[in-house]
Amino acid sequence: MEDQFGALGLPLNAIALWTTKYIDAAVAQLQAEGTSSETRTSPASPSSSTAT
Repeated sequence: MEDQFGALGLPLNAIALWTTKYIDAAVAQLQAEGTSSETRTSPASPSSSTAT
């Protein structure tokens, strides 16, 4: 079982690295366009929650 988890290490690290690079490039593009990188557009914002 541990060998199966170990085999996932490299692909998981590759995905994490790609995601980090992609987000960094997206933030850099937004900054170049003059958009604030602190703007939040989360669909799960507190104002849109419907908790009862």
